[in-house]
Amino acid sequence: MTNRVFLDSSVLVAAARAVDRSDPALLLLKDPAHNFLTSPFVYLETLPKARYNRRRDEEVFYEKYFANATWARDLGAIFDHGFEIADHDGVGPMDSLHVAAAKLLKADELVTVERPGKSIYRARGVRVRYLYRR
Repeated sequence: MTNRVFLDSSVLVAAARAVDRSDPALLLLKDPAHNFLTSPFVYLETLPKARYNRRRDEEVFYEKYFANATWARDLGAIFDHGFEIADHDGVGPMDSLHVAAAKLLKADELVTVERPGKSIYRARGVRVRYLYRR
């Protein structure tokens, strides 16, 4: 069975900049049991900065990921759900948009490298998992 996994932008950045093939973010992305999910907000947090800083390898990495991911594209729905999550669960603004997109896409989990205890872990309706980075 395939898992529907929404990656926080922090996981993509970690994978794109990994120097070791055994990095947990890279291993997660290579797992064929996952169907990866995304949104325009994850795209905005990753690709433009790589382009601006002329990190071509990182840019290509992100382009490949986004070309193969399943997207949540209804910005109005993402915003409305994100506002509710921020308002009711106290999740930070950008993280609330990621959680909203994950919920709209019916993700099995949202994976992040943000340490436990951050506001994203208060989100209800989607499992938030910490991906340990060395």
